[in-house]
Amino acid sequence: AMLGMASTTSALDFNLGVQGGYGWSDSDYSNDFHGESYSIEGEGWILGGFAGVDWDVGPRWSLGVEGDYNWTDAEGDHAGIHGAYNIEQSWNASVRARAAFDIAANTELFGSLGMAWSEVDVTDGPGCVGCNTGIDTLEGWTGGIGLERQYTGWFGRIEYHYTAYDDDDFDHSGSPASVDLTTHALLVGGGWSFGP
Repeated sequence: AMLGMASTTSALDFNLGVQGGYGWSDSDYSNDFHGESYSIEGEGWILGGFAGVDWDVGPRWSLGVEGDYNWTDAEGDHAGIHGAYNIEQSWNASVRARAAFDIAANTELFGSLGMAWSEVDVTDGPGCVGCNTGIDTLEGWTGGIGLERQYTGWFGRIEYHYTAYDDDDFDHSGSPASVDLTTHALLVGGGWSFGP
């Protein structure tokens, strides 16, 4: 619940919404078969939805849990010795703990921290010997900060997410590769807030 919204909020609030924005990625890529290592930068659009629940724990504080799932076309490539190395994300998701503080009437500053997952497609060196495509689901941690404005029954918000995925080995046939992926995302969203 936010300051100035006593008539429509309760100690327990459920949230459901949609979000979209743009993301940037940085991948430390290593191909053992070719003996090559590169930093591959990418970018792309993000579109998805989120759901969560918040509990009021004080006059201006609330704690909650939120999950989201997003489609993305973020990708990047690098022209290596043996061809173009490409890294593409198809979706990402997260489950995060959230804390918020009312900074003004109907307006809150919030932060979040939790686990994240993303499906990543790695293609290296098209047309060369021992070059294949590998698809894997990476996992890691994510944190974010944002600003939310509450209206009667609905809300709008803007937030930034940083995500660091664990280093992952892609089992390419004859061409093993390792990817260490980090991403940045700027999202704008809106949704509905309702209590029991």
